[in-house]
Amino acid sequence: MLEKRLENALQGEKLSPDDCLALADLCRLHKKRYHDAARLFDMAFAAKPKLEADVFKWHRYHAACAAALAAAGKGVGADELEGKEKSRLRQKALAWLEAELAVRRYFLLMTFMENPLVVARVQKDLQDWQDEPDLTGVRDNEELARLPADEQEVWQKFWTNVEALRNLARERKANR
Repeated sequence: MLEKRLENALQGEKLSPDDCLALADLCRLHKKRYHDAARLFDMAFAAKPKLEADVFKWHRYHAACAAALAAAGKGVGADELEGKEKSRLRQKALAWLEAELAVRRYFLLMTFMENPLVVARVQKDLQDWQDEPDLTGVRDNEELARLPADEQEVWQKFWTNVEALRNLARERKANR
């Protein structure tokens, strides 16, 4: 049933935000249609912004991974994407990841800094990002070298910020 809905959605059928999320996950997890997944996540977030901000469901992170994969030329149809679209996808991935990083920074520095479970969770999340194969195209030096210079710079800064926050979490965990 979802596969039929996917074809209709890609041809312009209006969908609920929850349907967009379900189809995005279908594309991302089972169909290797990362560009379509990123587009469906974006549609869901535009229709219902609370979905994007729900850090406990990881929608925004998964959207960023899908966008990064498509921008790296992975998945169905990605070989047909032009440079401008790949750059747009990387920008979307960066915006989504920066929002996720801001949430983890908030968790670590503000409200929950006394909770060792939250500190450990932030540290683990950031380590997972640094190891995530889906983000290779916007993280690894060899892949970054293929991007335009301005994009290389913003991604390198992002990963520096991830490492800095991870180190802070590690320090807080060690000081408990």
